[in-house]
Amino acid sequence: IGMSLLLQILLAWQNNSALGWNVISREIGFILLGSKPGVDAFRVMSNVPKHKKHLWDPFLDMIYTKGIELVCESIPGCMIQIAALLDLPKDTSMTGGTGVA
Repeated sequence: IGMSLLLQILLAWQNNSALGWNVISREIGFILLGSKPGVDAFRVMSNVPKHKKHLWDPFLDMIYTKGIELVCESIPGCMIQIAALLDLPKDTSMTGGTGVA
């Protein structure tokens, strides 16, 4: 998660560096609070226009953010779950004790 946060902060800094530290700190706050995906979705759905000093539009920003989350969080998490499942003994039930056969 740390790598994901760091890459998202670098991405926000790069896109907003021409707008000043107030905008950069607001974007970093969204990232650290975990609300960046929601803010990005709102900007895309509301058709927020690209600021002339931004490097890319809100849709591309959302795509970059989702890509970072996929590479840094989702794929490693999936690999950990697969490794845990492959490490189970053969006679272990995968139902989790729910009684489902």
